[in-house]
Amino acid sequence: MPEPAPIVLFTYNRPKHTEITLNKLKECVLAQESDLVVFSDAAADEKNKHLVMECRKLIKEQKGFKSVQLIERETNMGLANSIISGLNQVFKTYDKVIVLEDDMLVGKHFLEFMNAALEQYKDNKAVYTISAYSYRLPFKSSKRSYFLPTSSNQAWASWKDRWQKIDFNRRDFDELKTSKKLRRTFNHWGGPDYSGRLIEAAESEKPSSWAILYKWNQFMANGLTLFSAHNLVQNIGWDGSGTNCVAHNPYGEKIGNIDHNELHLPKEIDYRRTDLFRLILFFYKIKVKEFWRIRILKKV
Repeated sequence: MPEPAPIVLFTYNRPKHTEITLNKLKECVLAQESDLVVFSDAAADEKNKHLVMECRKLIKEQKGFKSVQLIERETNMGLANSIISGLNQVFKTYDKVIVLEDDMLVGKHFLEFMNAALEQYKDNKAVYTISAYSYRLPFKSSKRSYFLPTSSNQAWASWKDRWQKIDFNRRDFDELKTSKKLRRTFNHWGGPDYSGRLIEAAESEKPSSWAILYKWNQFMANGLTLFSAHNLVQNIGWDGSGTNCVAHNPYGEKIGNIDHNELHLPKEIDYRRTDLFRLILFFYKIKVKEFWRIRILKKV
């Protein structure tokens, strides 16, 4: 197998989350053969300075990887700008990357799956992203990795040439604002109000979410993401500590206990319409569950 892709980790002010994330990452097959590049954002205010310093001290002590490089931001950039500028910097050296944030726990075979998929689909320009996440699609075979015309920022990977196609400054939303059909289609790939969130992020001078702008670019280019047959990542940031996560996880994902041989990579580069309908059903069930959860909380 070719040399593993570098792992790019973005951290801020959560040393406990960062430590757990790094410990799980070191347990991965291929960790000792992989370069780790960490971007540490600067504190936005005085109360966060000591937490940022704790994170940086922890990272400097890390072993278990081929190399560890820490980039310390001098000013606070925010999550979106930190990720965009950080990956632009990394892609000056590397042609492929695996990306994590500081609240993502990964399974033992995470790096094997990501690197194998990066190698297999490197020449197919329709594939924009590799995702370690797996939607709990109803009635889908658990042994089949699958493509969908959407993306996921929960432990993902991509290539330099695909990243360079993404224009985070594009503002071609006139049709989205006026076309119910386009909004409905875009929402199918990401949730009930992704079109509204996209317009809100685009109109912000300092958007907190880069992922929805990435998703729009991929959507307009008819790009695909490969999703793992088994979930290989768990988000522990649903405790209210993260930039874009509230203190409740509606997805309830857990890392699958699987063998690497079960992570089948499909030869056909396309998505199945049955998986599209399963994704719509997946989001619909979450929406209904959240509706009743909020109703119950209001009554308490």
